[in-house]
Amino acid sequence: AAVHHHEDEEQDLFPALRAAGTGADAGQVADLTASLCADHRALEAAWQALRAALEPICQGAPGTLEAGSVDAFAQRYALHIAREDTELLPLAGRLLDAATLDRVGRAMRARRGV
Repeated sequence: AAVHHHEDEEQDLFPALRAAGTGADAGQVADLTASLCADHRALEAAWQALRAALEPICQGAPGTLEAGSVDAFAQRYALHIAREDTELLPLAGRLLDAATLDRVGRAMRARRGV
């Protein structure tokens, strides 16, 4: 589900923000979206490592999860979501009009078949 969330942001929301950002906002949008994309790649890589460790457990075989890896992933994801809540969403609310937000929402729902 996280990968789908990242895809929604990168394919729909981020381009809309880049198109709407002008002047000082353009730099803020560019910096924020680049940083969040880097977070996405790091989170996806960390999840793949955890998933590989979880696969045998899901199949009923013995397995080991390192608590530190799980905690680090959870903390990194929590920080990422906090940045989206405190930086990305307010920026989107300020830069994007209702029609653009509706278009972005429709594109995200279409990707999910909703």
